[in-house]
Amino acid sequence: MYTAPPEAEPFARREPAAPASDAATATAAPEAERPYHPAFEAEVREELPPEPEPHLDDEPELVAEFAESGAGEGAHAELHVDEPWEGYRSLTASEITRRVGDAGAEELAVIHLYETTHRSRRTVLAAVERRSRQLADEPGRPRPQG
Repeated sequence: MYTAPPEAEPFARREPAAPASDAATATAAPEAERPYHPAFEAEVREELPPEPEPHLDDEPELVAEFAESGAGEGAHAELHVDEPWEGYRSLTASEITRRVGDAGAEELAVIHLYETTHRSRRTVLAAVERRSRQLADEPGRPRPQG
């Protein structure tokens, strides 16, 4: 069984409350009496609105796949080079080297490209290299700056 302490009266009368303005000043401690706390000096930061969601996805999405059969085995760029002149394919290396002697820089470049992508004949490639050096050494021809 519970019994109240002797000094407490169950229905004690209280004094009427003071007006609101008097109550606020009576309960608030003066500024000098208030204890120091670092939170009183903290800046109040304004909450920034959240950044909007990006309108594009960052992750790529696979739409479709396509590959020719056997593409994974030897994937590489394909280069098709036409013959430097008609009938080139049927000429012998000595016939080509004779014609290389009169070729200009552009024609030499095409012959070199065709030979390296097709037959790779050393004699033809050496003749192209010799003629290219000869053209580079000609007097009156501008030299590349480098």
